[in-house]
Amino acid sequence: MGSETPNIGHRRTAPKKRRVPRNETDASGMPLPKRSWWGGPVEPTPINPLDITIVTMYLRLGIPIKRADGTVTQEKHYLEWMKTWGWLTNTVIAYFDDDEMLDAFKAIRKAQPAEKTIAIRINRTDLSSFDDLEDVRKIFTDPEYPKFDPYTLNAEWSCAVHAKYDALQMALDQGLVKTDTLAWLDIGLFKPLLKETVHKKNTPFTLELPDKFNGSKIGLCEVGPGDKISKLRPWEIIQKDLVWTAGGFVLGTKEKMQEFITSFKAAQDELLEHDMISSDMHTISAIYTPQMVKRGPPEAKAYICRDGWFGIRGTDTKYGCLAFLCKEAAETRAKRKGKEKAL
Repeated sequence: MGSETPNIGHRRTAPKKRRVPRNETDASGMPLPKRSWWGGPVEPTPINPLDITIVTMYLRLGIPIKRADGTVTQEKHYLEWMKTWGWLTNTVIAYFDDDEMLDAFKAIRKAQPAEKTIAIRINRTDLSSFDDLEDVRKIFTDPEYPKFDPYTLNAEWSCAVHAKYDALQMALDQGLVKTDTLAWLDIGLFKPLLKETVHKKNTPFTLELPDKFNGSKIGLCEVGPGDKISKLRPWEIIQKDLVWTAGGFVLGTKEKMQEFITSFKAAQDELLEHDMISSDMHTISAIYTPQMVKRGPPEAKAYICRDGWFGIRGTDTKYGCLAFLCKEAAETRAKRKGKEKAL
């Protein structure tokens, strides 16, 4: 924050002694009132081991994006999908490269306590993935390179989806993640919740670790046959547009997420060195090919959901599987606690 030039003529001869505040934050790093209503110190709130800090980012590319299912996504769609973030009770760390979208997100998140939202303005120069923009453009303009829209046609989009891991790294480096576990969550992943048949409008929801989540593994959503894809070479994955997992929700402990980020960025660099790149999903798949898996990435668990689970169908079920499992886990525990209190 900026400071004004001090008025030297009216400066105190001796600085006023400041009282050292006590209990400024709870155990999870969240702000606390300095004193409770009876005047004594406030007891720290214990961290819920099932809690998940959510990291997201929106980069204003300014161009429509064609999806694999043939639909076209425009900025107005993201603004509509963003409404679901007003209902999410988890702590959210969000990065934006545009003031208008940042302000829109802040306004939506006002439905939650202020300490639950950390919204940060960034520049693309803060994201190492955009250092590769010209190289990616050069690769994509090769007439012989595979053409899959937007994966291998839109260089900015490719850099943007790879930059998810730059954002996760920033959140960890900046010490913003106070929970044991964090997750990347795409801005539009919970768009099915806008349907009344799936979720009641304006009803808060929480994401917690699903039962039996293995903290030694990274959690992903399976969208393709992992046993087949893991036997391919990285070039075959890009050339044939084959992916094992989605990239819209990635879950892990801080330790395992750091390992996964390191593996992802190394794979990204190696692919570019060989003049190939596509989406973040293709890079994740490449990590677990015979050529790269020997470098020791963290083990991954890919979750599969059946069509129709959670009241959603089609690609939304596949691409959002683990995120919806986390939502269901929190709701099931809340119902159980409610019944126990009623007894």
